[in-house]
Amino acid sequence: MTTIICTMLGFTASDTSAQGTKRGSGPPKKAITQSEADEFGKALIEAVEKGDLEQTSRLVSWKELVDRATNTPDLPELKVPREAYIDTITQQQQKPGSMYGMISEGVKTKVNTYRYIRSDIKDKEPYVLFRLKFLQNGSLNYHKLYLMRDSDGHLVAGDIYVLTSAERLSEALHRGWMQTVNKVILKNGKNNAKIAAIDAGMKAIVNVVELVKLGKNQEALAEYRKLPEASRKSKDVLLIRLNAANNVSNEEYIRAADDFRKFHPHDPAVDFLMIDGHISRKDFDKAMGCVDRTIAKLGEDSALLGIRANVFVQMEKFPEAVQTIKAAIAAEPDLSDPYLAALDIVVAAKDHDETLDVLTNLKQKFGFQIKDLREVPIFAEFVKTPQYKKWQDSQTK
Repeated sequence: MTTIICTMLGFTASDTSAQGTKRGSGPPKKAITQSEADEFGKALIEAVEKGDLEQTSRLVSWKELVDRATNTPDLPELKVPREAYIDTITQQQQKPGSMYGMISEGVKTKVNTYRYIRSDIKDKEPYVLFRLKFLQNGSLNYHKLYLMRDSDGHLVAGDIYVLTSAERLSEALHRGWMQTVNKVILKNGKNNAKIAAIDAGMKAIVNVVELVKLGKNQEALAEYRKLPEASRKSKDVLLIRLNAANNVSNEEYIRAADDFRKFHPHDPAVDFLMIDGHISRKDFDKAMGCVDRTIAKLGEDSALLGIRANVFVQMEKFPEAVQTIKAAIAAEPDLSDPYLAALDIVVAAKDHDETLDVLTNLKQKFGFQIKDLREVPIFAEFVKTPQYKKWQDSQTK
């Protein structure tokens, strides 16, 4: 929705969150080093695990982020509301219901995990990547925090890309800011024609959303096609379309996904979001394509490699599945999750040596208590093997 609002006010998306506030030239900033990026990642994880929201707010510059979200339109009458909007958002981030407040609480109560994955300081916008995993259903999200130096030269995150919503937080906050802008402009009696156009455009998008909520997906797609071109190409509207298309037909779903990739070729969101849909349709080749493209854009980690391994299992390509899950273990050897995922895979592959190895690691390395495998149906073949005898002997010892 940001796109349609900005376009109708005479601004493009590049004028808003992606570019940040326009600043004076000044001396060049010191380049970010790999060690600094790694230290930042570790510091944020430590703050999350401690529930230290004051520290998370020092590491994530919410003032910078909201400044990016509100830098257009640049009108004198918006100065005071803008300062109030920035103060409100930044103060909220040190409260329990804030983004990192909820993540920290989830880590504390073992509802989710939050893990630093990697950094890329050579990217056009240097970033650090974090993985948010929900333990109840195993669902994943990824946060890409864009690094910058503040006025004192300290390393901070100036914006955050959230994979499952396919946008930066500055873009999401810009929508909230534009509601304030609309009220101020209307109150001052300016740009009534533009505001009328904005209202009409917003109502059209809201109509599409409401049709999807009512399950009228065909009608929602028909209304989507009537939207202005700028709105049809915006990521948030394309995601609404993707949701509707998923409930209409596989052909509509593929067309919606293809358009998302065409308009946003570097965004990994659509492929990531489509993996489960393809798996549920048993279209494993397309699922694997989505996994591979997601990994190509985000990089390998144990969770994405685990998904790839499971798709190989669905395809009954067991040697490839075992090889991939071993790579997942190697990617994050201090984490029990890939070992747990590996157990299902190596048992399905009837790889008894790997089954013994995984069981041994789960017990010795991570302290898991393993029940009598003879009572677990999926181990019926394993318990007949020499490897099981080795396992049993190790339990006796």
